[in-house]
Amino acid sequence: MLVQFYTAIIESILTSSITSSITSSITSSITSSITSSITSSITSSITSSSPPPSPPPSPPPSPPPSPPPSPCDKQQDVEVLGPSPKDKRRRPMSQTSPSPLLSIPRFGVTTPHENLLSQEIEDINHWGLDIFKISEFSGNRPLTVVMFSIFKERELLKTFQIPSDTFLTFMTTLEDHYRDVSYHNNIHAADVLQSTHVLLSTPALQAVFSDLEVMSVLFASAIHDVDHPGLTNQFLINTSSDLALLYNDTSVLENHHVSVGFRLLQEENCDLFKNLSKNQRDALRKMVIDMVLSTDMSKHMQILGDMKTMVETKKVTSLGVLLLDNYCDRIQVPAGLRL
Repeated sequence: MLVQFYTAIIESILTSSITSSITSSITSSITSSITSSITSSITSSITSSSPPPSPPPSPPPSPPPSPPPSPCDKQQDVEVLGPSPKDKRRRPMSQTSPSPLLSIPRFGVTTPHENLLSQEIEDINHWGLDIFKISEFSGNRPLTVVMFSIFKERELLKTFQIPSDTFLTFMTTLEDHYRDVSYHNNIHAADVLQSTHVLLSTPALQAVFSDLEVMSVLFASAIHDVDHPGLTNQFLINTSSDLALLYNDTSVLENHHVSVGFRLLQEENCDLFKNLSKNQRDALRKMVIDMVLSTDMSKHMQILGDMKTMVETKKVTSLGVLLLDNYCDRIQVPAGLRL
């Protein structure tokens, strides 16, 4: 009995162990199979839903090295701003002056109204010249026309060897630098110039001044208000303008006018006085500076007083000719006449 009992127990243990081993093996196999199947299914699903990866882009071909820029290319890169329509008439001094004239017009300017201009300019030596008609018939070039006519009348072009094309290039450049203001414009300058010419032709003065002095007076008359802004010296001083700061509040505009006038002589084909000797040029410059600075209205009463004294001391000959025997008198008279 005991043997049968142990034999049953051993068989039971063996049966249980074998069954457990078989069950474990079957379970492991089934689990592994299911897991592998699920993993394979998921991987296949993901793979089929994603687009195939695109190949990496190939790098662009490197451009050939560009040649170094030429001077012409560099110039083309610079933006050139043209003047606005309002500023076209008045050209900055840094720009090139007009090229030399190929032919010289009769009155220095080309105009379709030459016959009408000719009739008006006949009064160049007399009071009553209609400067507004001169301006109209000359295409707003009264200063150039009047100055050219006076220099020819007095033969100053010939005396001082001034080429006509240089003279006209300077005059048109000068006239371009007169601003379009109400009073101190190119018409006013032409009016003062012609009046000075007539006064110098009076018996009391026509034999007093040398040709160099006459040319100095006429040149001073032509430039005496160039680039005038239409404002007074006092306004420029009170507002601390650049000109007032430049000239230390002293004859601000007058200093500016004479400076601009002489600087324009340095423009291309504009040097009226290139054939003067150094002494002549120095003398002309001194006279012009003194005369233009004397047009400062703050000096008006002083100059009139000096002229009154000159008359009272009878510095006049029996023929009515002024006796101007010193430099100050010779400068004050034309300055006073222009005032």
